[in-house]
This record gives sequence, C-alpha cells and structure tokens, in this order.
Amino acid sequence: MYGKDDISAQEEAQNFGSWLQSKNGNSERTQGSRKEKSEGQKADRCLKPVALRFNFEFSRVYRYGKFASGKFLSVHAMKRHPGTRQSGNTVDPVLIRTGFCANKRELGAVGRNRVRRLMRESFRELQEDLPAGYDYVFTYRYGKEIPEFSVIRNDMVKCCRRLRLLPE
Repeated sequence: MYGKDDISAQEEAQNFGSWLQSKNGNSERTQGSRKEKSEGQKADRCLKPVALRFNFEFSRVYRYGKFASGKFLSVHAMKRHPGTRQSGNTVDPVLIRTGFCANKRELGAVGRNRVRRLMRESFRELQEDLPAGYDYVFTYRYGKEIPEFSVIRNDMVKCCRRLRLLPE
C-alpha cells in the first residue's frame, strides 16, 4: 500500500514544523529579539515597548534610577544590567521597558486611562530618540483636569532632556 517514498508520521511532523517556522520567519528568532533590516537600513526597535508589570520592577526603577520632574509628569530612568530577566527570560539589551502611572486620588478610572494613553502616545513619538537598554517609568503627578497631548509631550521632552537622554 505504501511505497518506499512514503515517510513516517513522526518525520512528517518534523518537516511540517520546520516548514511552518521558515514560512513565518520564526526559525532564527527568539522571544524578545528583533528582525534586522537588510542593506544598511537602520534596524528598528520593537514596535511596542515591553511593559513593566510587577511591583518590584517599578520599585527598582524608583530606587536606583535617575529622576526628573516637570509640571505634570515625573520621569524615572534606569540603565538595565545585561543579565536582567523578566518572566524567566533574559531581556534583550536593545529593548526599552516602560511603565505608565497616574495618581488615583484626583482622577477617576476614565481620567487615569486617558492620561496613560496620552503618555504612551507621546512616548511612542520619542521612542526612536531615546537610548536603548533603559527602563522608564512615567508618572502623572497632579491635576484634576487633564492637559492636552502637546502639553504632556513637551513636559516629557523637557524631563528626558534634564536626564540627558535626549539631545538638546
């Protein structure tokens, strides 16, 4: 019924797995790695920065990082050590990890989420200019009224320049 050219189910599964990996481009990539662009193009960082999720990660940045504050925001930045681990995996040294916080007392849930969205969007515009290998925590400090996007972005730029993370 089956000839010599037929392969076993185990070999077929192995071949299918390798075909699937090569089709998706995942054969050489690991978690947290990024694709390199060809022919001298600038290799872009991860499209979405990795989020700081745990309390000890935020505490480490607050304790050991540099600090600058503006009218609405405070920025903490910490250079990451090469062997830093997150969720059991070593963090790629070119990744940027970020955390966004808003004061719970004066803003409701809707206001806090809006402020965090505004901070994430302003960070997304600045991401290419910031140095890689840092952990950043952006905290909205004051206010019952939410400022406009341009105000938050300018405040973020000023704080990053004070920390010498952005050129003058």
